[in-house]
Amino acid sequence: MWRLLLHLQLAAGAVLPAPLHLSITSFNMEHRLSFLPGPETPPSCRFAVETLQTSRQRRWKPVAACSQLTAAQTCNLAQAFRDPFGQYQARVRAFVSNLTSPWTVSSWFQPLTDTVLGPPEVDVTVSGCGNCLLLQVNRSPTRGLKRLRILDYYQELVVLVRRTRDGAQFNLTLGTKDDMLISYLQPGVEYCVSVSVKMLFRSSSASSRPRCAFTSRPQHPASLYVLCSLVGAFCSLALLLVVGVFCSSRPRSRLLKTIKRLAFSWGPDPGWSAACLDPDASPGDSWLGSPEESKLEIPLF
Repeated sequence: MWRLLLHLQLAAGAVLPAPLHLSITSFNMEHRLSFLPGPETPPSCRFAVETLQTSRQRRWKPVAACSQLTAAQTCNLAQAFRDPFGQYQARVRAFVSNLTSPWTVSSWFQPLTDTVLGPPEVDVTVSGCGNCLLLQVNRSPTRGLKRLRILDYYQELVVLVRRTRDGAQFNLTLGTKDDMLISYLQPGVEYCVSVSVKMLFRSSSASSRPRCAFTSRPQHPASLYVLCSLVGAFCSLALLLVVGVFCSSRPRSRLLKTIKRLAFSWGPDPGWSAACLDPDASPGDSWLGSPEESKLEIPLF
């Protein structure tokens, strides 16, 4: 069917439909042109791309790598848009045999301001202060940025600090330093840090993947249980000792009196026995006291 339409268009001297929806997207100075074929464009059509830079002569230059594109392909414009401060345009047209379409022109594009910078690599380590985080940033440009001194275009790094427990967050500015001490945090709490780049120009930046760390080593719940158990056991032992001493004072005195009576009945000299077992007793003292007391039954335990 499309072959018939193509022959009819050729016979009538018509042109192919122009491509639609030209778009230039850029990430880390890697620029790509995408488009859609016009309605009723034959599948055998190919597409050619040309670029224009305003700082030079206003002459469109073909992009050699994008001269035979299919409808599903995109065009890499990284080599064509070499000047990061330049102003560029791109245009696309379809062609097949001797039939071509009108050119479709993109809007103006400036690489440095229209690109989206990827996040820098971020390493987060926990400092020894217990209530702070040490943030270390490794700025490693990707392939598209290697030809640029990208650090010259960094104005500052924006640091987003988020507390994992409840989602509370705040922003800090790192400037152009490679490390930063984030202070006044809660000890033993986990925080997540992500970094984005703010440029001297209007270019936007993607945030880095969050990196999480504890301000200090969190106290394990098992250690709290062990500590509480030890304190409880110590208090219980102390209480048992106090109660035991208090409650055993009277039985011990009765046992002592019994031993005194036995020593008086078996020993040759009551005074001697009393002096041995009771240093406060005088030699003439009798442990049993009066004769009536000596006749009391000796309790046996």
